[in-house]
Amino acid sequence: MKKFYFISLLTFCLSIQPLFSQQWYSIPNPNGWQQPVGVNGTEVDVLKVINNELYLGGGFAFDSSQVSSCIQKFNANTITWYPLACGTYGVVHAIEEYNGYIYAGGQFITAKSCNPWPNDYIPNTNKLTKWNGVEWSSADSAFSNNIGGDFIYTLKYKNDLYIGGLYGWFPVSNGTAKCIVKYNGNTMDNMQGGVDGFPLSVRCMVVYKGDLYVAGEFLQAGGVMGYNNIARWDGANWQTLGTGVNGAVNAMAVDTVNNLLYVGGGFTQAGAVSTLYYAIWDGTNWFPLTAPSPNLAPAERAMTFFDGKLFVGAYSVVGSPMDTTLFYWNGSDWHWVPGPNEGVAALEVYNGNLYVGGYFSKVDTTTVNYIACYGNSCPGTPITLTLPYTGVYESQKENLKFKVYPNPAKQEINIEVTEPKNKEYMVRIYNPAGIKIMEQQFFRQTKIFTTGFSKGVYLVQVCEKDGKICHTKKEVIE
Repeated sequence: MKKFYFISLLTFCLSIQPLFSQQWYSIPNPNGWQQPVGVNGTEVDVLKVINNELYLGGGFAFDSSQVSSCIQKFNANTITWYPLACGTYGVVHAIEEYNGYIYAGGQFITAKSCNPWPNDYIPNTNKLTKWNGVEWSSADSAFSNNIGGDFIYTLKYKNDLYIGGLYGWFPVSNGTAKCIVKYNGNTMDNMQGGVDGFPLSVRCMVVYKGDLYVAGEFLQAGGVMGYNNIARWDGANWQTLGTGVNGAVNAMAVDTVNNLLYVGGGFTQAGAVSTLYYAIWDGTNWFPLTAPSPNLAPAERAMTFFDGKLFVGAYSVVGSPMDTTLFYWNGSDWHWVPGPNEGVAALEVYNGNLYVGGYFSKVDTTTVNYIACYGNSCPGTPITLTLPYTGVYESQKENLKFKVYPNPAKQEINIEVTEPKNKEYMVRIYNPAGIKIMEQQFFRQTKIFTTGFSKGVYLVQVCEKDGKICHTKKEVIE
């Protein structure tokens, strides 16, 4: 199996195209609304391409009147924005097409009817509603207002609509479904009771190798323990992915070229493999996808493949020298994408470009209001990067070499720079959660006592004193 994985990863690396042609663009708004670009509000949480149009949802109002809110669509060919009536009262986290309707799920109280207040509420549209092209209506009377929890997510699989959420439950005819339910347009199925445990949530779903993969925070599925935050559903039964992962899963993405599943979240182990925040599942085994820098952060809800690379968005990056929240994996290394000034929550490839949504109001110094396009054929105005992004160069080979030993360690670790020797250095230690727990300067070599450290996988980063060249290694504390 290791030989197969190596060949697959090599193929992936060779298929990568250079990224130099990609550029940020602000999305045009020719319809005369007051905002210069994008949307007014606080966030774009979801992007979804349906019928060659880009739907976006989140917590925003599209114009100064606050009438049309939280969901819109954009046609890049005609460069036109379209409201979906008056939207919803609250944040939209999920958008999916099913049986000719556009379903929206989220943390909203109700969909809007566009009637004057107080008659602008549509009955039975709490957290889930559907759009027929003209108006919003109840997704199904069976749902009523009985959906528990928050942050509803949706995905279509095998002609059914799967609806999941955080801390949620769905009363159905064959028993309560925890955090996830299957809906065929008429009836609901509890999926053997759904998932359970504490904390309890379904945060993301994807289809991989013909099965539905469900992930979040849970310990069991179908009443059986041992699933640990990720599970596979074949349409009738739950299956494990080895022993799962040891922390929350926030996002997943499928590499359709090499047929691999990428998983991101707040974990440090996948199956028996140690790996920080990211891992690969090939259908049978887990493989590490280790960050070369402890500044990498767990994925938000945003992971997707674009231009042969895995792009990831985060709320923030721990100690990021790049002042950005977007990065990508090219098959061997992580790289920063300078631009967004705050968190990235949504990524979607549309018309050959990457559309990015989130909590950022600017790309570099240009106002974009929570959505921008990254590519070489985006509609809109190119954005020139002007800020002094002073990223650390993460040396992997000849520029900076050091030894850290013993590994594993129990009481102390020794750090010795072997090349170049005659310089001053800075060492930083990051715990398994990516938090810096110590920092000190040294010349050529130093000793760090670890008796107060918890057991786990740590990252040891050594930098030249000016911080421009660094190298990072793993260290296991027993």
